[in-house]
Amino acid sequence: MSAPNLQVAADGTVVATVPGAITAIGLENLVDVVSHEITREAGLTLHLIRFRGGGQFRLFFGEDGTLHECGGTPCDFTITPDNRVIVRAPRNAQL
Repeated sequence: MSAPNLQVAADGTVVATVPGAITAIGLENLVDVVSHEITREAGLTLHLIRFRGGGQFRLFFGEDGTLHECGGTPCDFTITPDNRVIVRAPRNAQL
């Protein structure tokens, strides 16, 4: 299995590309979440999670599970060897 590819856009957005399918997406610590908005429209679902101290994570996917976007500005995450994504508040956040 090859390693995930991480890219950082000019606006600070971090985007990860993983080999194979993502098997799960979770939060490291629910206490760090300020808000979690879910929007559904035209067969697409967007999860927008905002963390205390700053940072947000976006997860955008279709009805069939096809991932359209998975990333954050700024936030930290880990991708395990079995392609589980664990998201957390930015490490430098003022909590």
